[in-house]
Amino acid sequence: MSKYTFITKQYYSNCFIETVKAKIKNWNNKIFFCKPRITENGNFQMCHFMWTDGKADYDFSDNETDKLSWYKCFWFKGAIRKFDSGFAARYSAYRNKRGVRQNKVLDFTGNMALCVSNFIN
Repeated sequence: MSKYTFITKQYYSNCFIETVKAKIKNWNNKIFFCKPRITENGNFQMCHFMWTDGKADYDFSDNETDKLSWYKCFWFKGAIRKFDSGFAARYSAYRNKRGVRQNKVLDFTGNMALCVSNFIN
């Protein structure tokens, strides 16, 4: 399978609603939560929900070329994507890990210095 496959036509919803619907249809589905974070290139990424039935992993997403603003993530036109089994666990672990962010700050002499601090992704 390629990176992912769209398995539905586009319709309005969000990843949380679709995850809840999948859980109601099959109580054995496992849900994965990805915390909101600031990405490596400084953009905000909203929280995300995915689910697995043990055979494949799924989520609800836009086509990724639309670049939705954070406030448009509550209701948007998208479709359910299907991934290889295990993708949701790997992706949520990546999204939820603690990372290191580098900030430029002024030191006590007024010169620019690099400050490394921990933050939650």
